[in-house]
Amino acid sequence: MAIADEACESVGYIHVDDKQSAWHGSWVALTVDYCLRNSADGVTPSDRHRRVDRQIASICLMADRDVVCVQPKSHTPEVGCTPRTLAHNLALLPPRGEMRAHWQRPPQYMLPESRTDLRLLLIPYPFEIDAEWFVGEKVTTEEELRRPGRAKPWGWFTLDQHWLPRNSQAIVKMVDLLLAQARAKAGSVNGVVFPEYALDWKSYKAVADHLRDHHPDVEFFVAGSSDNCAGEKGNFALSSHFFDEPNGVRSTRMAATTSRAKHHRWRLDVHQLASYDLTNALDPRYLWWEKIVLQQREIHVKVIRSASVFTTMICEDLARSDPCHEVLRAIGPNLVFVLLMDGPQIPVRWSARYATALSDDPGSSVLTFTSRGLISRSNSALERMSLEERGSREASWAVGLWKDATGTAQVISCPPGDHGVVISLHGDPLFEATLDARQNADASRWRMVGTPITVSLDAVRDSKVIDELKI
Repeated sequence: MAIADEACESVGYIHVDDKQSAWHGSWVALTVDYCLRNSADGVTPSDRHRRVDRQIASICLMADRDVVCVQPKSHTPEVGCTPRTLAHNLALLPPRGEMRAHWQRPPQYMLPESRTDLRLLLIPYPFEIDAEWFVGEKVTTEEELRRPGRAKPWGWFTLDQHWLPRNSQAIVKMVDLLLAQARAKAGSVNGVVFPEYALDWKSYKAVADHLRDHHPDVEFFVAGSSDNCAGEKGNFALSSHFFDEPNGVRSTRMAATTSRAKHHRWRLDVHQLASYDLTNALDPRYLWWEKIVLQQREIHVKVIRSASVFTTMICEDLARSDPCHEVLRAIGPNLVFVLLMDGPQIPVRWSARYATALSDDPGSSVLTFTSRGLISRSNSALERMSLEERGSREASWAVGLWKDATGTAQVISCPPGDHGVVISLHGDPLFEATLDARQNADASRWRMVGTPITVSLDAVRDSKVIDELKI
């Protein structure tokens, strides 16, 4: 294992110069050529927004992928005595039938972490959610409910996205306005992030295409969606990276998008229904399960900069260790974006506790991020409680929480009147050593620097865009 690991130095990254001299012929380039294909909606192969739906489960050709998979690795844990602490460059993963991981690198020169900070625009959309948008479908009948000794009654719930405007260009306009403010206050913006369920594929594609064509400083885009690029309904994490594809003497800016489904269903019980003020919409006597199809479990790992990767998780995927945590710990992503539809992101809540597990091992920096809609409902429910019921809890507008391997926990707030937050991340060089003392000085760790900067749409309060977005 150690010999194979040393032989695969920089696998998955391929440090190249501006002329791409070392790019063509590398396994990463071959993987990109294999995976990138035109979308299934009738576009031509020259379309500039490609769907990555052909994935490479393992880069090891001689090992049976139904037994074991191998992928590139980003970060070596500093604790534990396991196979993952014995490798710098390769991750030993479960068979493809159990859990799949896919490593993706844009086919272009990547900036080193030390060159510039990474600035992210977080948009906690939707800003408001009505209880009626949670629609229940009871499975246990009222007659069964009255039977003695009956197991817990349950039903399905779906979430109607009434916050989405009919014209997806309203979402594009919102992103444009917030990016303009973000640049005025903080400088260039390198990534845009929406939380769980925020968009659908139509609005996501509109935003991604606009970022590709009009915002050359944006390197990637991440959002939760109710459907994916194949038209499947569910709960998905969509992510796009933008890159320049050579086209003769010039280059063409491209977008490549992946989607992956949520691994676990959200279950609403009486305590959550009360906390989110949903008891008028969903019967609190029932357990309510999110009505989504569970698909092949997988994660996507995307390279950003010269020695960093990020991945996305969706709500319950963070709380349930099976099946993806083992894979995440083996690969060791530098950044983990956890997309939520949840209450305030404060250090005492569940998301902070589970984020700590990944910041400790493998040492990832974790950002949990939720929409403001359920935060608003949670705060309203809290205000109606008596002092005895409320206890020490206070209203909060924390839409995000940052945790890293240093033990730092930083709250990211976006109160009413603001519609986005800009955070700055700095990549520190990191010296790593495997359990058998082989050394690596090419790693990096991201930490949040400065104070989060809020941006607002108040300057265009009279615009019909604001009305369409239900702000």
